Amino acid sequence: MHDYLQEIYFNWCLQNDMPKHPESSPFKGYLSVDDLMHSNYPLLKTQRDWLKNYSRLWMLMEANVIGFNTNEV
Repeated sequence: MHDYLQEIYFNWCLQNDMPKHPESSPFKGYLSVDDLMHSNYPLLKTQRDWLKNYSRLWMLMEANVIGFNTNEV
């Protein structure tokens, strides 16, 4: 599921011309949701809303995976 959500995020960043990490950075690719939400990068309200919802979805998925693994043990 992580791979699928990462693909969705990559496509959204590409379509919305989001910034990437500088070439000198050890990180590659687009800035994270947290980086975008807490930076001075100008986001439209619709973009900010999308990022908030994406973050919620990611957290729900994480909680579900953790809960599933815990119940399995």
